[in-house]
Amino acid sequence: MIQYQKILFPIKLSDSTVQLIPHVESLAKHYNSEVHFVYVAKASEYYVEDEPIAGKSIQEKFQAFVEKHCQAFVETKTVLLQGEVASEILSYAQRVKPDMIIMAIKGRSALGKAVFGSVAGEVVRDAEIPVLLARSMSKRQTKK
Repeated sequence: MIQYQKILFPIKLSDSTVQLIPHVESLAKHYNSEVHFVYVAKASEYYVEDEPIAGKSIQEKFQAFVEKHCQAFVETKTVLLQGEVASEILSYAQRVKPDMIIMAIKGRSALGKAVFGSVAGEVVRDAEIPVLLARSMSKRQTKK
């Protein structure tokens, strides 16, 4: 039987992540998984002028997002990384050895974008473990 003891959930501080959280939570509860919430900050988010400690403000935003939307998870780790998103996700996966990566993708031509060059596409192509991509619903779909 397949067990997902450790799930890597790279997040964006956005609605697409919020929409996916209940699904990740359900899987985590079912398999009693530890979930690693990972946010990869761009240099412009991480190195803010006049900020005495690099990454402090984005770390606070990341923590606030997790506290607001992810309280129901039992076993978690939160990790802030800085750099090129796909390579940082893949590098983190190599270090911590999760059983699965779960990522949100945007609704616009999701399959095409996943296959032809998005962050999710790069992770899918280069990851050595299963990657579950979930399309976030558009505003129009959520109103139905």
